[in-house]
Amino acid sequence: MSFYDGSFALSNMDSPILDGGENLKVVVESLQKSPSCFDTSWERLSDFFNRNSLVVLIFSAITFSYTYPPLGAVYLNPNITASWVAVLIIFFVSGLGMRTEEFSKSIKRIRFNLFVQTYNFFVVSIFVYMASRLMVTAELIPQSLADGLVICSCLPQAINTVIVLTKSAGGDEAASIFNSAFSNLSGIILSPLLIFCYLGVSSHVDMGEVFVKLFLKVAIPITIGQLLHNLVVAAKTWALDNKLTLKKTQESCMAFIVFTVFSKLWYNGSGTSALDVVVMGALQCCVQVILMAWAWLSLRLLFPEEPKLQAAGIFNCTCKTMAMGIPLINTLYEDDPNLVFYTLPLLIWYPLTIILGIFIAPNISMYVKRQEQRLLSESFDNSDPQNDAEEGYVEMEPVANLPRIT
Repeated sequence: MSFYDGSFALSNMDSPILDGGENLKVVVESLQKSPSCFDTSWERLSDFFNRNSLVVLIFSAITFSYTYPPLGAVYLNPNITASWVAVLIIFFVSGLGMRTEEFSKSIKRIRFNLFVQTYNFFVVSIFVYMASRLMVTAELIPQSLADGLVICSCLPQAINTVIVLTKSAGGDEAASIFNSAFSNLSGIILSPLLIFCYLGVSSHVDMGEVFVKLFLKVAIPITIGQLLHNLVVAAKTWALDNKLTLKKTQESCMAFIVFTVFSKLWYNGSGTSALDVVVMGALQCCVQVILMAWAWLSLRLLFPEEPKLQAAGIFNCTCKTMAMGIPLINTLYEDDPNLVFYTLPLLIWYPLTIILGIFIAPNISMYVKRQEQRLLSESFDNSDPQNDAEEGYVEMEPVANLPRIT
């Protein structure tokens, strides 16, 4: 006869643990405390959600928007709730949590910082613009999705994602924090300028109105958040203590914006097929792999003796933010019927960056360790004996030349 539950097995009735009731009670209590299959599955599901909460929320929002489109398109009044309330919350939380005090630690690396910002804003956008025009010419994707790719390429870096991937790859976290935060601050003005430079101003966009909205929806809430972060100690402490709550709030607001955007798509109809989206996703994957490989080769060429900067740079150069991207696109094109197609490439770019980053981070981490060991070894090999003597290191006479004691 056997009794099995997780980690205990009783093979026969003569087992000593069945001799006394007290021992049996201990066994039963231990079995009750051992995690069940349901508990283990729930923990794994919760852990997966916590690590990928934004992606899960975004795809859930898209799914739910399809079930009853009028809810997000009409009844929830998206022109107020999504275009103003959710956007203001997102940028205020961004300003409150942005660690600009880290700037002083990495601002001296002018050459590296200049390369990262130039690559992220200009190299990526120029390459994507040229690639997207070729895709349209070859009739692989429609114009609206091609324009969405260009808009996505003009966005700044994703702060949290870049920092996490840099840490996983053994990169320079201070450099990653500085560049991602600086990118988000400069992107408030630079991203819209780049977008309008590449795509021009459509009939649905009033430039004066756009910059007024950028000032009201982006600049003011970020500035208020930064002032609280840097001047009010209690606010900074509260933000640090409630970092996870603020992150979830920001993600929920982004998911709500996506929900209303896709609700409008299903409600008003679409001129783009699912095949177009699949083709764009495959082409976008190729574009991102090329850009990451190009960034890696450039970083190794320009910073050969700084492997930690190389590891940080590959993510800083190519990652694009959802936190600022979705509300920014919504602000620029809230009245444009192609808004959903301008948003869609970012919804693919962001999780694809995470997937590629998770895939390459362990290999980059091993590379960083090998390079640091090599550099340390070379520094010892090239050390000056004269300097060693001055520091108190004296070369011993070989044992063979010592006098023999008889």
